[in-house]
Amino acid sequence: MGDRHHHHDNGPPSKRYRRDDSVDPTNPDPSIVVHVRNLSPKATEADLLEALSHFGAISYATCMPNKRMALVEFEVITADVG
Repeated sequence: MGDRHHHHDNGPPSKRYRRDDSVDPTNPDPSIVVHVRNLSPKATEADLLEALSHFGAISYATCMPNKRMALVEFEVITADVG
């Protein structure tokens, strides 16, 4: 008879976010990707480009209307955000 014990320990690694304790979550490192939250479900990528392009050149934008969020990737990090 074959082995009836099945081990599930050899599955793929967890995709859960791994926190880096050396990074301050209230003051993260700058990133070219901006996470936009509480977005109107009717918002489009064109709306994001129009609203955010004055912060710098945007290389990519994607809306997730079901989650009411979007990701916007800028070409470079700029310090002129205030």
